[in-house]
Amino acid sequence: MIRDSNLDYQWKKEYLPWTQFSGTLKLEAGTPNKLISTKATADAPEVAVVGSTGINAVVMNPGGTGEVVETIWVPSSEIDWEHDVHLRVAYSTDQTTADSVVWKIHYEKLTAPAAIPATVDDALDTVIASDSASTTANAFQYSPVGQINALTVTTNDADTLLALQVELDNYGGSNGAVSFHGVHVAYVPRLTQRHANNEPPIDAANPFTSSI
Repeated sequence: MIRDSNLDYQWKKEYLPWTQFSGTLKLEAGTPNKLISTKATADAPEVAVVGSTGINAVVMNPGGTGEVVETIWVPSSEIDWEHDVHLRVAYSTDQTTADSVVWKIHYEKLTAPAAIPATVDDALDTVIASDSASTTANAFQYSPVGQINALTVTTNDADTLLALQVELDNYGGSNGAVSFHGVHVAYVPRLTQRHANNEPPIDAANPFTSSI
């Protein structure tokens, strides 16, 4: 039997762009580039061009405003939840000062079919630490890494979904725009069991029900 101790792992990575985060957002009538969150209590997140780059992202206001972006994430079947899973936020600011930036990611475990939760409030086991913004305006950068601990999600949950919520918790700058680009996930891939005589997978008729 092959065991983990006999293998050298390479991380696999998955990127969830801002365009996937539309869970609580809707277009404001007459303003095609503005997104309104049903949870917002102040200004709503807006889709805007990052500087003059031609790249769009979601401009976020810091914590206390109720602004969030959310999605239902269908995790890759290759994720081995017996290992830690790591997440970080991709973002930029339009300033040239190393202002502090703090991101929060919350999640909620679901098993389809399931009601989409009104509240997503499970904190990462290791929260994302405060970051210093790049001193290059509109530089694409990553936050420090947060973590979902091993076995928090059961490995054989074939229909596991995660509701993800991202919030700009704090921004140390007095002005400027902080743009959310996406979430970057790193994980250890699972081993695939080998079948004799090149047999097809046991759930070949419906691969989405397989937990192998």
